[in-house]
Amino acid sequence: MSWYRKVDCQVYGDEKYRRLSRPEKPSGREIWIYLLTRPGYEIPGIQACGVFTLAEEMGFESLPEGFREAFREVIAEGLAEYDADARVILLPKAFKHNFPQSPNVLKGWVKFYERIPDSPLKLKWLMILKAFTDGLSKAFQEAFTKAFGKALPKGIPNYSDSDSDSDSDKEREKSGAPAPDLSPEDPPEALKLATWIHDKLKRRSPQGPGLFIPNIADGLSVIKAETRYSWKQINTVIKWAMGVEFWTVPMRSLQKPAKRRQLPEMFESMREQMRAGDSRTRGQKEDQELRQREQSRSQSDSKGDFTRPGQINVLGKVADGAG
Repeated sequence: MSWYRKVDCQVYGDEKYRRLSRPEKPSGREIWIYLLTRPGYEIPGIQACGVFTLAEEMGFESLPEGFREAFREVIAEGLAEYDADARVILLPKAFKHNFPQSPNVLKGWVKFYERIPDSPLKLKWLMILKAFTDGLSKAFQEAFTKAFGKALPKGIPNYSDSDSDSDSDKEREKSGAPAPDLSPEDPPEALKLATWIHDKLKRRSPQGPGLFIPNIADGLSVIKAETRYSWKQINTVIKWAMGVEFWTVPMRSLQKPAKRRQLPEMFESMREQMRAGDSRTRGQKEDQELRQREQSRSQSDSKGDFTRPGQINVLGKVADGAG
C-alpha cells in the first residue's frame, strides 16, 4: 500500500470544488495543506508569496487577522518559516514529500529558484537541498553542482570541492593546522558554519549517523541567542573544538532538538577549555612523553646499562666520567 497520494493542484480551480462548503474561519491545518499543494508552486519548499496573497487565494481576504493567527500556528509548529520583508515562505521538510524525480528535474529547478526574491530563507532552502542531495546518488550530486554551484556563497564547498581536496587541504589535515576561517560577515553565519561542521564530521566518519545542515544551523543559532558571543567568537571556539577528539561526538548534538537546552552550557565548556590552553591535549602529550621516557629507561635496563656519565648509579655513587 502506498503512503502517498497524487493530488492535481488544479483541483483548487475546479468549479465544483469551489462550490463545496469550507470552514467559516481560517485554520492552521487548511493553510498547511494548501501550502503543500498550492498551484503555481514550481519547486518544493519555497514560495514567493505574502500572507495577504495567501489569504486571498484561499478566500479569507475578509478575515485578515484571523488568517494571520492561523498562519502563526503553522509557523509556531516549525512547519513553515516566513520572511515578511521579502514575502518568502519556506517549508523546511518539503523534500520529504516532494523530492526530485531525476537529476534533470533537479537541474530544471534552478530557473524557478532564480525568480525567488533575495532572502535568508532562499539560502536556507538551497542548503536544505544540498543536504538532501548529499544522501542521493552521484548523478544527483553532480546535477546540484551544475545547477546551483554558483549560487552557493563563498566559503561553502560544493560537491566537486568536497570530493577531492586540494594539496593544501591535505597537508593541513596531516599537520593538524586549523582550516581557513569562514567569513562571519557573509550571512547567514549559522548555515555557513553548519556546513563546515557537517563536512568535517562526515569526512571523519563517513559511515556515521546522518547529519542535517539546517538542524546544525538551528543549534548554532540557539547558542548565539542564549549567549553574549558574536558569530566570529562562536566560529573560533567551534573550530578549535573540532580539533579536539573529545568534542567530536558532542558536536553531533548540535542537530538534536532534544539537546538544545544543553547547547549554551556545552559551548561555555568548549570556550573554557580553549582559554585554558587545551589542557586535555597538553595532558595527553605529557602522558605520551612519560611513556616514551619509561620505555627508553626499560630498554637501557635490559642491556645492563644502569649508569651513564654524570649520573648516580643504584648504589648512590657517582659514575665514572662524572667530572
